[in-house]
Amino acid sequence: MPTTDWNWFFSSVAQSAAAIVGIFGAFIVTKILANQSAYAEKNRRMQELITIGEKLVDATSRLAFEWYHKHNTASEIENLEKLLVKDETEEPDSLYEKLHFSPYISKADALQIISRVKSSREERLQREREESMLQMEQAGKLGIGTAFAMPARPHLLSELKSFQPQLTKEREVIDGLYTEVKHHVRVVSDFQSLVVSHPESSSLITASLILIVTLFFSGVIYPLSFMPLPTDWKPSISFGEIPNFICSLRGALLAVVSILFSTMLAMFFVLNIRMRYPQALLEQLEQYKHLSKYSKYFANRSENVAQRNIARSKPPLNSDTLPNGGAPFS
Repeated sequence: MPTTDWNWFFSSVAQSAAAIVGIFGAFIVTKILANQSAYAEKNRRMQELITIGEKLVDATSRLAFEWYHKHNTASEIENLEKLLVKDETEEPDSLYEKLHFSPYISKADALQIISRVKSSREERLQREREESMLQMEQAGKLGIGTAFAMPARPHLLSELKSFQPQLTKEREVIDGLYTEVKHHVRVVSDFQSLVVSHPESSSLITASLILIVTLFFSGVIYPLSFMPLPTDWKPSISFGEIPNFICSLRGALLAVVSILFSTMLAMFFVLNIRMRYPQALLEQLEQYKHLSKYSKYFANRSENVAQRNIARSKPPLNSDTLPNGGAPFS
């Protein structure tokens, strides 16, 4: 019966496994180091975007929104009064489209202003009519002919015209900062979508490192633990020989190699896991995706634009878009 030399088998297995471990290990380690560089760069970029956002918030807080809206609204109320003189039955929505309220005031607030002015005007006219009728009755009883004139309301046009250059300048500053903030919101949104999933901390790399360690011990260390073997050696498993093997020179060498290799992979394993962006920074960055973080007035303008686009996208209700050619349902 021919004698089998198991040294060749274990040597071939160990060399093949060591080559696979080396190739894939080098690739994965290179990938982790590249991810570490990208992680550091994105961390720095995240801090930079947050700092820019804080700067824009500070700049927005210095804008004179209240002053601008006070004088702009006063001007539009004057224009509203003129429209109501022509047609006092016109609805607030229709009046809003004809006026030019600041886009930084929400449409709901503007409609409330219009409704309040309409109600005040109706109450004032009703009160003036009642006073006029009372005066006419009293004059009739006394036999006095009296001509009555509607009391004129004080006009603010001359005062508003004096503020017009300042209003225009302030509006330009507000619009310029709004454009800058909108751009920053888009940049933050794009960047946040890149980092929210922690792409540098890859679960695939973690699984690959575990498989490499498993292959190293099962395909390299374990076969080498049998060598060198006598030519007449028969395969057998004896747990009683493990203490003697560990205490031998061969066992000590393989243990040192195993510890060093395992330590190196453990370092990269921990490095890969730790490349997750701090949740506090992600939450802070998330805030700068919303215009309301910078100013509620910027959020108002964005909402007004969205509502206007939705209204424009709706088809008109005519006979072509209604069922049955616009015929009423029976």
